[in-house]
Amino acid sequence: QLIGRYLKNRPDADVFVATKMGRRADQVPENYVLDNFRAWNDRSRANLGTDTLDLVQLHCPPSSVYSSDAVYDALDTLVAEQRI
Repeated sequence: QLIGRYLKNRPDADVFVATKMGRRADQVPENYVLDNFRAWNDRSRANLGTDTLDLVQLHCPPSSVYSSDAVYDALDTLVAEQRI
Protein backbone atom coordinates (compact mmCIF):
# COMPACT_ATOMS: atom_id res chain seq x y z
CA GLN A 1 0.00 0.00 0.00
CA LEU A 2 2.94 2.31 0.67
CA ILE A 3 4.19 1.78 -2.87
CA GLY A 4 0.64 2.31 -4.14
CA ARG A 5 0.52 5.72 -2.44
CA TYR A 6 3.92 6.57 -3.90
CA LEU A 7 2.74 5.65 -7.40
CA LYS A 8 -0.51 7.59 -6.98
CA ASN A 9 1.44 10.75 -6.07
CA ARG A 10 3.80 10.30 -9.02
CA PRO A 11 1.63 9.32 -12.01
CA ASP A 12 4.44 10.09 -14.47
CA ALA A 13 7.03 7.96 -12.67
CA ASP A 14 8.63 5.31 -14.86
CA VAL A 15 8.35 2.40 -12.43
CA PHE A 16 8.55 -1.35 -13.05
CA VAL A 17 5.96 -2.92 -10.74
CA ALA A 18 6.78 -6.39 -9.41
CA THR A 19 5.12 -8.45 -6.71
CA LYS A 20 4.85 -12.00 -5.46
CA MET A 21 1.85 -14.27 -5.02
CA GLY A 22 1.20 -17.09 -2.58
CA ARG A 23 2.99 -15.81 0.49
CA ARG A 24 -0.04 -16.00 2.77
CA ALA A 25 -1.31 -19.36 1.50
CA ASP A 26 -0.33 -22.79 2.71
CA GLN A 27 2.56 -23.94 0.56
CA VAL A 28 0.75 -26.87 -1.05
CA PRO A 29 0.37 -27.45 -4.80
CA GLU A 30 -3.43 -27.32 -4.55
CA ASN A 31 -3.25 -23.60 -3.73
CA TYR A 32 -1.45 -22.70 -6.95
CA VAL A 33 -4.56 -22.50 -9.14
CA LEU A 34 -6.13 -19.85 -11.37
CA ASP A 35 -8.81 -18.75 -8.90
CA ASN A 36 -6.18 -18.09 -6.22
CA PHE A 37 -3.85 -16.43 -8.74
CA ARG A 38 -6.67 -14.07 -9.73
CA ALA A 39 -7.47 -13.25 -6.10
CA TRP A 40 -3.82 -12.68 -5.18
CA ASN A 41 -3.25 -10.64 -8.33
CA ASP A 42 -6.36 -8.52 -7.68
CA ARG A 43 -5.22 -7.83 -4.13
CA SER A 44 -1.77 -6.75 -5.28
CA ARG A 45 -3.14 -4.55 -8.05
CA ALA A 46 -5.57 -2.90 -5.59
CA ASN A 47 -2.81 -2.32 -3.02
CA LEU A 48 -0.52 -0.89 -5.68
CA GLY A 49 -3.23 1.11 -7.43
CA THR A 50 -2.38 -0.28 -10.85
CA ASP A 51 -4.31 -2.17 -13.50
CA THR A 52 -1.42 -4.33 -14.65
CA LEU A 53 1.63 -5.76 -12.89
CA ASP A 54 4.90 -5.87 -14.82
CA LEU A 55 6.20 -8.96 -13.02
CA VAL A 56 4.57 -11.54 -10.77
CA GLN A 57 6.64 -14.10 -8.90
CA LEU A 58 5.39 -17.16 -7.06
CA HIS A 59 6.49 -17.08 -3.43
CA CYS A 60 8.10 -20.35 -2.29
CA PRO A 61 5.93 -22.75 -4.28
CA PRO A 62 6.32 -26.48 -3.69
CA SER A 63 8.73 -28.08 -6.17
CA SER A 64 5.93 -29.84 -8.05
CA VAL A 65 4.45 -26.47 -9.02
CA TYR A 66 7.44 -25.82 -11.29
CA SER A 67 6.54 -28.76 -13.52
CA SER A 68 2.78 -28.18 -13.58
CA ASP A 69 1.42 -27.22 -16.99
CA ALA A 70 -1.78 -26.03 -15.27
CA VAL A 71 0.19 -23.45 -13.29
CA TYR A 72 1.81 -22.03 -16.43
CA ASP A 73 -1.55 -22.07 -18.23
CA ALA A 74 -3.07 -20.13 -15.33
CA LEU A 75 -0.28 -17.56 -15.43
CA ASP A 76 -0.72 -17.26 -19.21
CA THR A 77 -4.41 -16.60 -18.57
CA LEU A 78 -3.51 -13.69 -16.28
CA VAL A 79 -1.34 -12.27 -19.05
CA ALA A 80 -4.16 -12.69 -21.58
CA GLU A 81 -6.50 -10.90 -19.14
CA GLN A 82 -3.94 -8.06 -18.96
CA ARG A 83 -3.48 -8.49 -15.21
CA ILE A 84 0.23 -9.12 -15.82
